[in-house]
Amino acid sequence: MKTLVHNKPKEVPLKCKYEKHKVFETPPHSCSIWRYMSFTKFAWMIATKSLYFSRLDQLKDEWEGLIATTPENIESRKHIRFNSYINSWHINDVESDAMWKLYGPPGETIAIKTTVGYLIESLESGLPVYVGRINYDEQRVPEGNLYWPVIFKRKPFEHENELRLCISSPFGDNLPDSCGTEPSKGIVSKRSPKSISVYTQLNKLIREVVTCPDAKDYLRESIDYIVKRGVPHTSIRESKI
Repeated sequence: MKTLVHNKPKEVPLKCKYEKHKVFETPPHSCSIWRYMSFTKFAWMIATKSLYFSRLDQLKDEWEGLIATTPENIESRKHIRFNSYINSWHINDVESDAMWKLYGPPGETIAIKTTVGYLIESLESGLPVYVGRINYDEQRVPEGNLYWPVIFKRKPFEHENELRLCISSPFGDNLPDSCGTEPSKGIVSKRSPKSISVYTQLNKLIREVVTCPDAKDYLRESIDYIVKRGVPHTSIRESKI
């Protein structure tokens, strides 16, 4: 029997442009930032010319957007979890051994190094994207703006020293349903995708590609192949750790 193959429609990346926002503290343009990832995710980025944004409720920490929650603001906190898409970077002048170990498989992890300024320049037009450093003082989440919970995280994640990009849902209000007793349980969404891709000018964004300290022999060859076809003027080097 012949099997019919149904090809999934190719997702068209959204276009976005940086905008200032009072809630998001954007570091100086010269600030160095890193994105650690598996080789597979890097190849996807080059192939699609996109940054990957996860919906806030899909991040590993189940308390994203819910810390310091009170009965009075629980509904608005749950709302923002389903209407914010997030892309994260690590703020640091140098490599981080911890980040190498956390964000990719052993021997097959790479890091992109750039600056806040180049990141902003690579997002050329379209929907607003807000950029700000994460605050880890979880006891002092302000009120008065739906975006405050987006840029606060719990103290145990402070080692991430995160720079966060945030885009409001381009699909309209996506109201969650709540059927559980715990803040992070039983909250489901049926309308918006769990992630979106955002077009970026990679030649402006990527300043350097770094291979992990324990890189497999084939990783450098694979990186060379991908970079030459996607961002040919980008330098590649091995980790200094």
